[in-house]
Amino acid sequence: DGPLVKIGCSVDFPNELDLEEYMCQKGARSTTSTRYQLYGVINHHGNVGGGHYTANAVVVPPSATTLDLGEWFNFNDSIVSRATPEDLDTQAAYVLFYRRID
Repeated sequence: DGPLVKIGCSVDFPNELDLEEYMCQKGARSTTSTRYQLYGVINHHGNVGGGHYTANAVVVPPSATTLDLGEWFNFNDSIVSRATPEDLDTQAAYVLFYRRID
């Protein structure tokens, strides 16, 4: 076992992801959508020996059936603040959450 080093490069990730080109039967008519919308990001600030986690997520009203009605928020321990997709930290992104959309 050698020393562990955290990769510190930016990660480019889209707000909308289409996986159709990776499907076995490209262009085949399917009842399942291949499009996904980003709704959450977990961030890690620090190194492999320790650090701090924060998150960004879309918060929607309980009655909402789509993410379009939601707003982005940043969660940092007990502090919650409004955010935008532009505020997402591509340098610290650790886990991305997408949901299938029609």
